[in-house]
Amino acid sequence: MSLPVESEEVCARCRLPRAEWGGVGEGYPKLEQRYCCRGCADNTGCTCLEAGPAA
Repeated sequence: MSLPVESEEVCARCRLPRAEWGGVGEGYPKLEQRYCCRGCADNTGCTCLEAGPAA
C-alpha cells in the first residue's frame, strides 16, 4: 500500500509553487488563504512573477 503524495502548496491567486515564493517563503495570509506576495493578496499583480527567477 502506498501513501498519497502530499501536494505542494501554491499561491491562491497565481498558483506559483511555494518553493518559488519570494522573501522567506512564508507567503502573505489574507482571508484564510495564503498568497505568495502582497500583490497577489491585494489582487494588484504578482511581485514574485514580475521579479523573475532568482539568480
